[in-house]
Amino acid sequence: PFDVNRIGVMDWSDVNLRKESQGQEKHADSIQRKMINSILALENENAFEIVFDDDSSGEAADIIAIRVEAKRLVVHLYHCKYSQKATAGARVKDLYEVCGQAQKSVYWKGQAEHLIDHMLHREARRLSNGGVTRFEKGDTKALKLIKRKLRILRPEFDVSIIQPGLSKADAEPAQLDLLAATELYLKETYGVSLSVVGNN
Repeated sequence: PFDVNRIGVMDWSDVNLRKESQGQEKHADSIQRKMINSILALENENAFEIVFDDDSSGEAADIIAIRVEAKRLVVHLYHCKYSQKATAGARVKDLYEVCGQAQKSVYWKGQAEHLIDHMLHREARRLSNGGVTRFEKGDTKALKLIKRKLRILRPEFDVSIIQPGLSKADAEPAQLDLLAATELYLKETYGVSLSVVGNN
């Protein structure tokens, strides 16, 4: 089973656990907005150059974060999922879909250029429809600059599951088994690391 001690926790007291997406209105009480704020707060070597809201149909992840680190292209895909109920608990159903999304992320491991093109296309389409930018940090120019460096960079992908409906204290074996199976698929098959953020 997945080691319960590896489940990270955050203070979700100011978030509606049943509201997943921030939307173009950037709802402060959404799971996605809370996670974006947490990523934007990262400093020094942990900070990202690009933080991108990819949420909506056809997404690669709810949040894409990218930085160049020496000769590495570090890409972190965050998959957020709402809770079935307003409080955290031990519900396997809370994890099925988001674990599936995390597993699908392996597609992008060898597709760094395609991922950047995907982001540029999504941004252009959003703006052409009169919407707000998908960039939470960085911009199109910064992303295109990274794209030009791809041939000399080694891609490194990480995936995070964000589910505040998952109670660390009350995690059930079935939930931990599901997380373990997801990690095995990502790490052993594709060399992609998995992290999990839940609730107390």
